Amino acid sequence: MIQLKTGSASSFLFLLGFIIVVFIAYRLVTGGRKVTIRLMPAIEALDEAVGRAAEMRRPIHATPGDSALGGMDGPQTVAGLEVCSAVARKSAQSGVPLYITTPDPVVHTLQTDIAEQAYRLEGEEFNPTNSMLFPFWTSFAIGISGLVYRENVASNICVGGWHGIVLILMETASRIGAFQIGGTAFIDQLPWFVACCDYYVLGEEVFAAGAYLSQNPSDISAVWSQDIFKLIIIAIMALGILIGLTGSTWFSNLFKM
Repeated sequence: MIQLKTGSASSFLFLLGFIIVVFIAYRLVTGGRKVTIRLMPAIEALDEAVGRAAEMRRPIHATPGDSALGGMDGPQTVAGLEVCSAVARKSAQSGVPLYITTPDPVVHTLQTDIAEQAYRLEGEEFNPTNSMLFPFWTSFAIGISGLVYRENVASNICVGGWHGIVLILMETASRIGAFQIGGTAFIDQLPWFVACCDYYVLGEEVFAAGAYLSQNPSDISAVWSQDIFKLIIIAIMALGILIGLTGSTWFSNLFKM
């Protein structure tokens, strides 16, 4: 006979509930339900970043972060690739040279294909040598810092999964007066973005930024379902507090199953 650990049943029910919310949200969005993601100043500022580079006749540097596609960092990298794709299209439209970098070989292949496709849509050709791979975090930090300084980039776009090395990149870009847009969902890295960037996306805004740019139904439904489930959790917490104030414990006992 299978015996569940205390609290496992309630955790399973929450997981099941979240799956149901995600499924319903996806069906609604693909069925034509209009879901609007609020205006994001940092993403709207991509035009300013490209325009600044065009006026100054200096290149742009963009990167989807220092994380891989696997594991918990993957969604941030995917969102960063969406931002790189948008930057690539705007760069192709304006004739601004674009450099994109990553420390991960798989992401490098993807970002090169994404940039080439974005340029092709605008009737331009992307130079694949401008998509650079710097394996390992240390070489990545040194490599992109040297690239940013050497090419004297006008704008630096760094949205994605980031660890401590991002401060090295943004400090170098700040020294040459580059316009910076950045963001990550890693809480311990957020202070560096606030200190160095002109515009930034914080925390879960990174995932919303990817959906905002792609307008893909699956991306939009994922963001929407998270918001719906948060409201459900808040409602459950509020109900639990009210019931607890009456001295009853039956509601809290439900979560000990």
